[in-house]
Amino acid sequence: MKKIVIALLIIGVGITLGCGLGYLIRKRATHTPPPSSENEDKEDESVGFVWGVSDAMYQVDGYSPSIGARQIGYINELGVNTVRVNLERTVQLNPLKFTFDEQANDDFINQLSQNGKDICLIIDGDIINSLKIEGFNYERAGFELGSYAAKRYKGKVKYIQTANEVSGTIVKPSDPDFKGETFNDGDYDIKYSVDRYKATLGWVKGMSKGIRNSAPKIKIVLSGHWILYDVINRLQADGVDFDILGWAFYSTDGTDITKRDIGDGKSIDLAAELSKIGKPIWIIESNADKGSLKGERPQADFIKNFISNLPKAVSIKGFFVYTLFDDPGPSGYTDLDNTHWGLIEVKVDANGQPQFRKKLAFYTYKDMIASSSE
Repeated sequence: MKKIVIALLIIGVGITLGCGLGYLIRKRATHTPPPSSENEDKEDESVGFVWGVSDAMYQVDGYSPSIGARQIGYINELGVNTVRVNLERTVQLNPLKFTFDEQANDDFINQLSQNGKDICLIIDGDIINSLKIEGFNYERAGFELGSYAAKRYKGKVKYIQTANEVSGTIVKPSDPDFKGETFNDGDYDIKYSVDRYKATLGWVKGMSKGIRNSAPKIKIVLSGHWILYDVINRLQADGVDFDILGWAFYSTDGTDITKRDIGDGKSIDLAAELSKIGKPIWIIESNADKGSLKGERPQADFIKNFISNLPKAVSIKGFFVYTLFDDPGPSGYTDLDNTHWGLIEVKVDANGQPQFRKKLAFYTYKDMIASSSE
């Protein structure tokens, strides 16, 4: 979920939060599956602005119900109404077989649901590796995955996100040895892989069909990033079905989505461009680049400044911080760039026990959410 650097792209404040923001936001292992809600077929009702956080079932050494309960405690304190989380699974492609960690998935989804949280469940296949298998049926694989998730969690999950940042999956690889066919899309001379487009289209179209077939009331989220919105239009025109457009926006993109830096001193109103797609828009992932790696103050300041600028973009209906917990990784893990994204610091002590501490950004985000409803 972290941002990918592509050599062909050159991509790269504060407004006092007051009544303007508040007014805008107010308006705007086989396991038994968890029981469906009695309201599973009820029409979706607006909950106003969607305040969210990305989370993960696996923490430190896999899934632990006690750490899951701790996560939910922090989620409740934060004040978000929606939690975005991956469906934990492994994928075998040839022959196709999904293996789901139903104990972890069911338990965590149950806990979130019992605490009154809306859930955005991310389902993802293995798009890139499936390209290596001749004759692979992308749409059938996506349909199987979407059907499973929607059928099992109908009544528990309000939203399902189909894959993640599909725009980046489709971009031409930066590998200088890449010889595949490409196409250009949009105004920025960005090259996309034809084969990757076909695979992504098949997987995501299949997922959406499977969801609609098994639980038509679940809202489908499709996500992209950078300035790669034209390829989302192409997917939509080619039959990809979705209800909400999610967009990743980090500090390297700026602090104002209406003035998105595109290099050479230029910027675009990205919110306006995305609104042309015709769907409600969520900022599906956001944070300071690498979280608090460069300090807790820059992380907290970015979250405050970005949210403060949201009243300029009335098409934005939701905001999610990526992510709740740091990922310290297994013992000996040294990829520091990817270990500080959380609102909660996670460290493993000398006895191998995880220790937790709320960062400055946790309190900042909590205060921003509370201020929006005043």
